[in-house]
Amino acid sequence: MPIEGQSLILAGALISIALNSLVFAAIAPAQTWLRARSALAQDLERSTDPLAELPATVDQSLLTGQVVLVGYGRVGRRIASVLDAKGIPYVVAEQNRELVEQLRARDVPAVSGMLPIRQC
Repeated sequence: MPIEGQSLILAGALISIALNSLVFAAIAPAQTWLRARSALAQDLERSTDPLAELPATVDQSLLTGQVVLVGYGRVGRRIASVLDAKGIPYVVAEQNRELVEQLRARDVPAVSGMLPIRQC
């Protein structure tokens, strides 16, 4: 390859490296802008997992002012039994899909998956 071609490749690589940080810094604001304005972007971000969302049959009164139990292990079950005894509505977020299906079979609002943990 002639020296001019090598110089062009090197210049292109340097420009690409220099612009990468600017492009990556612009991605998050561009995504936020696009999500706010595009129904297609919002549809593409929706989960296709039917257990990741509450069923449409869930009583609307349970969608506000409820307790959200993250996990339905030993402690989550105890808390749920106290909430049931006091008549306090709750929704369970549980990673175990089979457990979510069992809860839904008992008419307990539950979703599959866990909230992402963000480090500050």
